[in-house]
Amino acid sequence: MQWAQRKLCLFSCPKIEAEQLLLSVLPQNWSKEKIFTNPDKKLNFFKFLQFIYRVSQRKKNIPLAYITKKKQWANLDLFINSSVLIPRDETETLCQYILNQYKNFPGKISSIADIGTGSGCIAIFLAKNFPQAKVSASDISSSSLQVARKNSKINQQTNINFFLGNLLNPLPIKHYNLITANLPYVPDDFPV
Repeated sequence: MQWAQRKLCLFSCPKIEAEQLLLSVLPQNWSKEKIFTNPDKKLNFFKFLQFIYRVSQRKKNIPLAYITKKKQWANLDLFINSSVLIPRDETETLCQYILNQYKNFPGKISSIADIGTGSGCIAIFLAKNFPQAKVSASDISSSSLQVARKNSKINQQTNINFFLGNLLNPLPIKHYNLITANLPYVPDDFPV
């Protein structure tokens, strides 16, 4: 563990990053507390090689979420791979804004469309907070939709319908109470 911290010393939180990388190679029932209460526990050779590899990947500035294949975001556990962008804090701010705007009027939101869903984080967040709403999510990438479907199952939000296609085109209905899009590739001069 100290070896990994030294290797990651240029990052802002090398101890936390080393812990997360180590946890990513351990069984799911391991926690940070279990690591520190079992300091004499040794990794088997295969797990040790995995840990070394993951530390070397992080040292090359590969994002932690792509290495560990997970991201905690807005009280959701998300599976992440290179098919999707890693959800950012700004996206959580967008979701909280929507929640604050409509929390006193949940019945007004009966249908939601999330365009360019990526990891599915927005659709899942909204489905969780507006359980009465029918949620549709679209993406032009089938591999992104696989990640989004997996995340909806992980977070027990299986009431989301996913559609392959560009923007609103694949969605079966054309009128929604709420449409979200946090597209990374919209040009700055896009007419609003």
